[in-house]
Order: sequence, then structure tokens, then C-alpha cells
Amino acid sequence: MDKKYYKEALDVQSACNGMGVIRSLMEVVTQVEVDMKTEPKQSTYQTNPVLVMYADKLADLCDARVRPKLGDVEEVLCIAKIIGIVREHLIKEKECLGTDAFNKHPLIRYMAYVFHRDTGAWDSKLFESSYDECKKVSEEV
Repeated sequence: MDKKYYKEALDVQSACNGMGVIRSLMEVVTQVEVDMKTEPKQSTYQTNPVLVMYADKLADLCDARVRPKLGDVEEVLCIAKIIGIVREHLIKEKECLGTDAFNKHPLIRYMAYVFHRDTGAWDSKLFESSYDECKKVSEEV
């Protein structure tokens, strides 16, 4: 990766505009994807330090370092909307040909993880009570 991206990651730490940070981040993401294709031995399990710096700054600007309480409906709705946007993007860019490829795409897997985490669906008691409520209401229809 070009050294300029490392410098930009440091410079972005003084940013106050999340839209500008994301615009700059998209260029970094493109470069990381190119690097992964040209250097396949690069570990996919080690997060790029430039991405770490951007993630921290975005979390700072968005006041996202503190986890929102589970069940925050607005947060969960936003996540669901983002999943829809990601779906449309993948279809438009023809990045996923077939259901299995779509289901295993890193963007979809990650968004499914966030959605699952933030709804609290991982809690078996909450899941069971939600299932029971859905079943009860659906039988009334």
C-alpha cells in the first residue's frame, strides 16, 4: 500500500466531518482490495493499520465507541436499511453470482453479525420469547 495512505490515516485523526472521512476511506478500501488481489499471501486475518485508524476516527465522530443499549429500535432499523443497501450494491456490481456466494459475502456476513448482535437475537431467552410472540400473533391473523 502506498505510504500516502498511512499519512492520510494520521491526518484524518484531526477531521471533524464524517462524510469527508468516509470519502477518503473509500479510496483506501479500493487500494486494500487491489493489494489483496496482487499480494494474495497478505493475511486476511490481520486488520490493516490504516483501516484501524479510520475506524477509530469514525467511531469518535459518530459517538459510536460506547455500545448502544440492546433493543434501540432506531439503531436496529438503520442496520436493517444498510443491509438492504449492501444487497442492492452487490446485485448492481454483480459481485455475488448465486445464493451461496451472496450468503457468504463478507459484507453480508458482517452485516448479519451486527444485526444479530444488536437485536439481541443471540440471547436464547429473547429469541424464544420473540418466536412465541410471532407465532401467537400470526395465529390471530
